[in-house]
Amino acid sequence: MVTTYCLELTRYLTEAEYESFKSLAGPLKQKRLPQYEKYQDAQRSLCGDLLLLYILNDKFGLKTSLASIRNGSYGKPCIQSPITIEYNLSHSGSWVVGCVSNGAPVGIDVETLSRKGSRRVMQYFSDEEKIYITARPECFDQRFYQIWTLKECYVKAAGTGLNTLLNSFSISIRETDIRVFANGNRMKHRFQQYMLGKSAICSVCSAGCTFQGPVHVDIQHLVDFLQTIR
Repeated sequence: MVTTYCLELTRYLTEAEYESFKSLAGPLKQKRLPQYEKYQDAQRSLCGDLLLLYILNDKFGLKTSLASIRNGSYGKPCIQSPITIEYNLSHSGSWVVGCVSNGAPVGIDVETLSRKGSRRVMQYFSDEEKIYITARPECFDQRFYQIWTLKECYVKAAGTGLNTLLNSFSISIRETDIRVFANGNRMKHRFQQYMLGKSAICSVCSAGCTFQGPVHVDIQHLVDFLQTIR
């Protein structure tokens, strides 16, 4: 089972909350936070790890440190606990999302529709993907990000990062049936796609699991939880 959680940043963390909670982030995240040029980007990135702490407690009853995060051969992180927990995080605009499973690789991606879809990027899309995106010009941006987030979450679930080229596989959408093909063969991965609010698309991928969610988390509820584990 893959469970998806969504956090809408209806407000950012206060300066005091940010300073108090940043030590809860994973070791690599703590090193990266000062490198962000924009404070809002650092906030969204930190909230990803904070959401992960909430998910681990809500889904598995774990109040654990993110120091237990380990990276795989291609750098994809997982958590070593009494069970191996696969997870993935993403953020865009006011949305921070995460998904977890107790063993099956997972990937997630979210994008807001405030940005225009890029025709230049479509050079990395398959012919079928291009036909789907351009079939309804009035829906170009939405369809572009439907495909983009599906491709991104698939690459994340595969765990191979940039070693998997975006044009090495093709996403096929038929109503609610979403499939992925590589070298003419259908892959075993499954997908779920959600609209978050009116302006964000979230896609989730896993190798064979069923999906649950999304579970919506309120920012104040998250802050209240974090204060109990400080």
